[in-house]
Amino acid sequence: MALHFRRFPELAEKPQEGKKLSKATTSFLLAAGLVLGAPTNGLSQQFTGGIRGTVNDANGVVPGVSVTVMNEATTVPRDTVSNAVGEYNFPALPPATYSIRATIPGYKTFERHGIRIATQQFVTLDLTLEVGAVEESITVTADAPLIETSNASQGGVLDRQALESLPSPGRNAFMIGVTVPTVLHVGEPRFNRQQDQMVASQLTLGGGGVQANNYTLDGVPISDMRGFPVLNPTIEAIEDVKVQVHTFDAEMGRTGGGVFNTTAKSGANAFHGTAFYQYRPTWGSELEYFAKKRGETKQSSGLADSFYHLYGGGVGGPIVRNRTFFWAASEGYRDQVIQGLSRTWPSARQRSGDFSTTTLNGAPVRIFNPYCRDGVANAKCPATGTGSLATGGEFLNAVIPQSHPAANPVAFKIASFWPAPLSANENSLANVNKTINLPDFADMFTIKGEHKFTNSSSLSGLFIYNQTKEHGGGAVPDDISFMEQAANWLIRHPKVFVLNNTNVLSDTMVASFRYGFTVFPDGRNCRGGSVGQGCFADGISSLGFNSSFVNALDATAKNLFPSVSFQNFSAAGQNLNTAPIEWKSPVTLNAALSKLIGTHTLKVGGDYRQMQLTTTLLNNTAGSFTFQNLFSAGPGRVGGYDFASFLLGAPTSGSVDFNRGGGVYSIKYGGAYVQDDWRLNQKFTLNYGLRFEHESGLRERDNNITVGFDPNATSPELQAIEAAIRRNGYTGPALKGGLMFAGVNGANDYQGNPPGVKISPRFGSTWALNPNTVVRTAPSASCARPRWLNQRPKAPSQS
Repeated sequence: MALHFRRFPELAEKPQEGKKLSKATTSFLLAAGLVLGAPTNGLSQQFTGGIRGTVNDANGVVPGVSVTVMNEATTVPRDTVSNAVGEYNFPALPPATYSIRATIPGYKTFERHGIRIATQQFVTLDLTLEVGAVEESITVTADAPLIETSNASQGGVLDRQALESLPSPGRNAFMIGVTVPTVLHVGEPRFNRQQDQMVASQLTLGGGGVQANNYTLDGVPISDMRGFPVLNPTIEAIEDVKVQVHTFDAEMGRTGGGVFNTTAKSGANAFHGTAFYQYRPTWGSELEYFAKKRGETKQSSGLADSFYHLYGGGVGGPIVRNRTFFWAASEGYRDQVIQGLSRTWPSARQRSGDFSTTTLNGAPVRIFNPYCRDGVANAKCPATGTGSLATGGEFLNAVIPQSHPAANPVAFKIASFWPAPLSANENSLANVNKTINLPDFADMFTIKGEHKFTNSSSLSGLFIYNQTKEHGGGAVPDDISFMEQAANWLIRHPKVFVLNNTNVLSDTMVASFRYGFTVFPDGRNCRGGSVGQGCFADGISSLGFNSSFVNALDATAKNLFPSVSFQNFSAAGQNLNTAPIEWKSPVTLNAALSKLIGTHTLKVGGDYRQMQLTTTLLNNTAGSFTFQNLFSAGPGRVGGYDFASFLLGAPTSGSVDFNRGGGVYSIKYGGAYVQDDWRLNQKFTLNYGLRFEHESGLRERDNNITVGFDPNATSPELQAIEAAIRRNGYTGPALKGGLMFAGVNGANDYQGNPPGVKISPRFGSTWALNPNTVVRTAPSASCARPRWLNQRPKAPSQS
C-alpha cells in the first residue's frame, strides 16, 4: 500500500533546490525516530480521542484562527491555530466533556459547549465564523452526541449513563458489552464476578474468535497470555468503555476479535462521590427443587444462613485546583449461597470389605481374588478358604476379610477416612444428597491521580488491587477436606499499574508515552493449608505405603492425600491443582506521535510487551490411582466391583508425578505502525496505514520445554524396544521418532514458528451523507495473537 503526502507551503520555508526538508517535516521525522527507536505495549492501543475540523467563513477556509479546547470538569485548556487550509486538530484528548472556542480579529468569537469525547472517539467538528467584533460571540450548546466521521472503525461506547443504568451481571462492565450489536457472550452467565476472569471473557466481537479479544485500561493491555483480562475493574472506577468491534487503525494490533478499550475515571475541580449497597434477604429466597423433595427447610438446608452484601463507591476531586486531581473507588462483596451436591460414598460395611448386601444394576455383586487367576497358589492366593483356589478365587458371601493375604492394608487405611454416607443404600447409586454453604469474598481498590505540569504536559497514574476468595464446594467436613479435591479455596489477587504521559510539542504535534505492568497470582489451597501445599496433617507416610515409595516422592506430597477414582463411587483425595500460578506482564511500553500536516493527520507509534507465566505443570505428587470392576471379576468377567478392587490393591492404572514440573514461560511482542487520516473534504475521509509486528515463540527460562517432534530421531531406549519386538517376529521398518528439547542438538529454544515480521495493511473510509448518516468501508488485514496456552505448555514428561 502506498502512502501519499502533500506538501503545504505554509509549513516550510522555500527549499533550496530540494536540498532542505521543511522545519515541520524535520521535527516530525526526528520525533518519530525517538518514538520508534525507544523500547516501546502489546498494542500501542490509544484510549484517548480527539477533535479535528476546518474553520470556515462564508467565503471558504480561514487560516490562523486561535482554537482552544477546554475540559469542562478540570478547566484545563489546550490551544492550537488553524493551518493554511483551515484545518485544526486536538489529538490525545482524554475522554471527557469539552468546550471549544475560536477567535480571530474581524470575526465574532465562536463557542460550543458540551462536546462529549468518549474513549477512542475522534469527532470531526467544522467551525463556521461570522464577520463581526471579537467581543461578539456565537455560542452553541450541544444537544445530541456528534457522529464520528473521522474513522472507519466500528463499535459502541458504554458511557457513565449506560454503565449505571443498564443491567450488569456481577457489575462486570465488559459483559455489558453484549448491548453492542454483534457482541455475544457464550459462557455461563452466572460466572460474572470479580474472580471470573476466564468464563466472563468468553465473548465474541463481530464474529471474531471467542476469547480472542484484547482488554486495555488507560491504553495499556491488561490481558494475560491466554487473552483473559487479569481483573474486571469496578464500574465505580470507569469513565467509559469503547467496545471496538471492528478495528481498522494501524495502531491496533494483536487481536483476532475486538478490543474492550477502557478509560479509568479521573477527578475534577469539584468534589464528587458515589456510594451503593445491595442486600438480598433470605425471606425472598426459595429452596431448590430437590431440597424441597427431600423435605428440607431453610434452616436444615442452610439457606437461612445464606447472605449477600454488595457495596462500593468512589470519590474524587482536586488536590490542587486546575492542576492535580484524584479519583479513588472500591467495590466488594460478602456472600454465602447454598449449592446442592450429590455424591456416592462407600458405606461402613463396604469400607470394612463386606459387600454381601451390595448390588450393582440391581444384582448382587460377586467378588473374586485377582491374584488367583493363573490357578497357582501364591502369597496372595491361598489354596483353601474364601478367596482361594478352592473357591475359584471367589470371596464367599462377597466379603473380603481384612486378615486375608490379598487384602491391602494401605487401601483399608485410606478407606477409614471416608465419612459415613447420609443414606443407607448400597445399590451403587448416590447416597449423599445435601446442600452446602459456599462463602465468597472479594474487594477491589482503585486509585488514579492526574497532574497537569502545564497546559501542554500531563501525567496520570492508575493502580488497582483486587483480592478474591471463593470456596470450591466440597461435600466432606472441614476436618477431612483433604478427602475431596473440590474442598478448597480459589484465591486470586491481581494488580494493575499504569502511567500515562501526554506532551503537546507544538500547535500541530502531540506525543504520548505509556508504561504499565500487570500481575495475576492465581492459586488454590485446601482448608487449613496454603497455596501449593496439602493439608493432610497425618501425612502420606501414615497410610502404610512402602518406605522406599514414600522416600522417593516429591517434598510437596508430604501432606497430600492420594487421589483415587472409581467407576461407581465419587473420587477422593487431593492434588495441588497446578498451584501456585502467576500470570505477569512485567513490562508494557508504548509511544505514539500525532502530527497535522495540511489535511493529513499522521500517526506513528511503537510497542513492546513482555508476557510471562510462572506455574507448575504437574500436581499428582502423592499419586493418582484408578479402580474399576474388572480386576475383581471372575472368569468370563463375572461379577467384580471397583471398591473391592481398591481394597485388594488392584488398580487399573496409576501414576505419580516425580516433581512439580515448575517453569517460567514467556513471550515478547513488538510492533510499529504508521497511519494517515486524510480528510479530502468535509464529507469524505480516508484512513490508511501499515502495521509491522513480531512475536517471539514461547520460551521457558531454563529450556525445560519441548519444541517439536523429530520423525527421524532414535535413542537407545527405542533401539532396545525395536530389538525386543524383532525377536518376537516384527519385520517392519525401523522405529524412529522422538521429542525435540529446547536448545538440545541444535533445536530452537522456543516453541512455534513465528515469522520475522508480520505486515498488516489497513484501509478505511468514511463518507458523511448528512449529519445523521455515515457510510464506512474498511478492507483491511490484521494478525491475531497466537494461542500459546490452553492452561499448560508442552513440557517434558516427568511422571
